[in-house]
Amino acid sequence: ELSTLCETDEKLSASLYLLHGFSIVIGRIQRRPVENVKVALPIMLAVGKVAASKLSDDDSIDITSRIFEKLIAIAVSLQGVCKKQVVDEKKQQLWSILSLYTLQLL
Repeated sequence: ELSTLCETDEKLSASLYLLHGFSIVIGRIQRRPVENVKVALPIMLAVGKVAASKLSDDDSIDITSRIFEKLIAIAVSLQGVCKKQVVDEKKQQLWSILSLYTLQLL
């Protein structure tokens, strides 16, 4: 049982690192941000959902809140990308993606 617990903890830590890293990378996307964000956000949501579903009752509150914080950090980074866009069409598309992402977090 201890090995299963350690394995689950490692997977959750990897998920948290992945979400954190993506929140940093998304702000640095310079080429084709709309296309890249459209592909990556569903994956990040899936990572967050899978990580949260693998929790036991003992860890669930702390780690679930950390997962949610990382998903919110992605939304904040995406908001920064939206503000940097010069082309109105791309800006509007990114704002729409951000809106849908935020709704999925609820």
